[in-house]
Amino acid sequence: MRGGSANLGRARLAPEPRDWPIRSFPTGGPVFSTPVIGAGEQIYVGSADCCFYRLDPESGRVVWRAQTDEIIDSAACIDSDGTVWVPGGDGRIYGFDADGVERWRYDRMLDRTRVTPSTIYWWEGNVVLGPNGWLYAGNDDFYLYAIEPYEGVRWATPTGLHIWGAPAFEDERVFVPSFDRCLYALDLETGRVRWRRNLGNFIASSPAVAEGLVIVGSFDHHVTAVDAADGRVVWRTPTGGPVYASAAVDDDQVVIGSADGVVYGLDLRSGAVRWTRWLGDAIRGSVAVGEHLYVPGGDGWLTALERDGSVKWRHDTRRPGTLCNLNASVALGRHGLATASASGDIVYVPYGAVPDARPAEPERDGPRLVVCRPGGAAGEPVGPGDTVGVRVLHSEGGVTLPGRILSANGPVCPDGSQVHVKAAPGSAVRLRGTYRAGDVEHAFDEELEIPWVESREGPLCEGFRASRLSVQAPSIVPSFDQIGLASLSIDIGILKREGERVIAWGVQRFGMDESGSAVGVPDPRVLYYAFDGTWRDGTLELESGECLFEVTAFPVPLTRLRLVAQRRGDALVGGSLVAETDARSVLRALPSSLPSGALARMRGWFPDEPRLADLGVLASIGWRTLALLPAFLRGMWKPWGLLGEDGKFHGVGGFQVADSPERKSALELVEARLQRGRVVARWRGGDRADAPGILLLRDGRPVAWPYSRRLHTRREDGIPVRSELDVRGAEWDEAWVLRDHERVAVVPRR
Repeated sequence: MRGGSANLGRARLAPEPRDWPIRSFPTGGPVFSTPVIGAGEQIYVGSADCCFYRLDPESGRVVWRAQTDEIIDSAACIDSDGTVWVPGGDGRIYGFDADGVERWRYDRMLDRTRVTPSTIYWWEGNVVLGPNGWLYAGNDDFYLYAIEPYEGVRWATPTGLHIWGAPAFEDERVFVPSFDRCLYALDLETGRVRWRRNLGNFIASSPAVAEGLVIVGSFDHHVTAVDAADGRVVWRTPTGGPVYASAAVDDDQVVIGSADGVVYGLDLRSGAVRWTRWLGDAIRGSVAVGEHLYVPGGDGWLTALERDGSVKWRHDTRRPGTLCNLNASVALGRHGLATASASGDIVYVPYGAVPDARPAEPERDGPRLVVCRPGGAAGEPVGPGDTVGVRVLHSEGGVTLPGRILSANGPVCPDGSQVHVKAAPGSAVRLRGTYRAGDVEHAFDEELEIPWVESREGPLCEGFRASRLSVQAPSIVPSFDQIGLASLSIDIGILKREGERVIAWGVQRFGMDESGSAVGVPDPRVLYYAFDGTWRDGTLELESGECLFEVTAFPVPLTRLRLVAQRRGDALVGGSLVAETDARSVLRALPSSLPSGALARMRGWFPDEPRLADLGVLASIGWRTLALLPAFLRGMWKPWGLLGEDGKFHGVGGFQVADSPERKSALELVEARLQRGRVVARWRGGDRADAPGILLLRDGRPVAWPYSRRLHTRREDGIPVRSELDVRGAEWDEAWVLRDHERVAVVPRR
């Protein structure tokens, strides 16, 4: 994936251009994993549609696809015999031969030999081949694994949190980062820790090893080089945003992108900045070094730079109406390069297929306001009721850079990247405020026309699935959880419509397949959303008050979740998503967020055959994890731009609408009643996927209530037998008992 065991991001083959067209291969879900290119220029890549693909760029056809049970958001690797090793969100590493036939697998969900408090077993660290022929990969269970193909785990070394970066190798050592803020050097054959260096913040960047240095980026905006022998920090260079991408090494310079949208060329030995190039949006994919420097952009543009940072060419990979971020890094083949988009497309560009870039016309000096649609793309039209972002670009002397918004007459994103406004069809928006560019503060005052598309009147569907969820601003959110959110969905049923008023109920299942069986997590869960809304002129606006919002590793308490969808043609399409919370709400929710049966779940942290040594391993993991708490209190989170100065989070993104899967439930309500401050429903029949609910109403409107924390369902063999909602302290006059999205009973308060 990164050009060799040292992760230098350099091409291994001399380019041989072919007269092939640019190819775009659509998949059924967002793609965030980096493609790998094997023999015959075949592209191998996984998607959030739970499929792994082999693609032929010469013919433009899909050679084969293999189905898995969860999303794939990590890069595969190719063995010397042509076996493709694929890490999945279902907790498995698959071995496929060149024809797509599965030859072997390792299943973490079935391997109960290690102690871990983790709630998720996804393989999010890209799998790589070590110099000894073993597979090395990081898992969300906090361990780095060394696996001998066809044999099994040789060793697994625990860290204090998830591992997302791909390991790098040098001199019988394997280097790997963890979200516990540490960079580790481990023994290749035994996994013994040789040294560990705390770099002060989360690390998702894969390390690159060059001339005795190990180079990584971190979420505190820095690129750091440490001595490979002992972990001593050699240099540390700041950027303008969190660094998610991995470094590429081009002779004597390091090239890396940052979430500030800038590519940095750094001196390898000193870390001094040689040049910078702003490319328009956050850069999370890693640069690849070939004939040029190839950069995937958060705005969907693929850019080729010269060695000094000047633009050689640019290629637009965007599809209108889709999330356009190129989160995947660039893979270099013999005849061309490949990357992948959150739109679900794998893009192959033959060398020489894109003409040289024309010099851009210089912008007038001063500020310029740009509208960003909910999915993140600039300049695309939005729908009525959508919440959109407006960015401030500052030009001076022919150079344009983003301004950090300090104040405005509308909600400002916590990281200062956008001011948020609600689209009003046919009207202009007057925006005023201040921003900072460099070290200078400026003012802006401009009337802005928002491009919009009118909704079409028609009937409202009975239900739909909100899928491909995204929060694009603040820009740190995609770095934390872009693939996680995009893989989630909320099934929404319209319970009642009266005039323009709408009552809807949302059910979000996480960690289970359509049959309700656990996939990729030890404890699946169900979250609920009580939506109060309107349906007006073809626009559906739904809003939930206090709720839990799934982010894959754990649910986050929100004070507000707002979804807007519009009718276009004969179908409902997704629009904007707004999520809000504050630090105080999160802290208040922590005690009640502990799952029922927490003690039993703690017992589940241990392997099936526990050993005394497991207590020491758990203590080691716990010590490293708990060490994050004082770091948070000291302000470790401040560089992320996740919370404003008032401690509040205000996130804006988008979603897409899909059909809800049809399912016939045999669940039968036995009785429903009010009992000692709880609404209780007893059930029989049904299956594991059933998610019975209880909704409170007052004066005919949904009551904002922490349903996901107060609603508990007891199951026998996975099948619901009793649901109860704690209603103590709530103001309500009736409760609706729900079988998924069907009202089956009404319980009056008295």
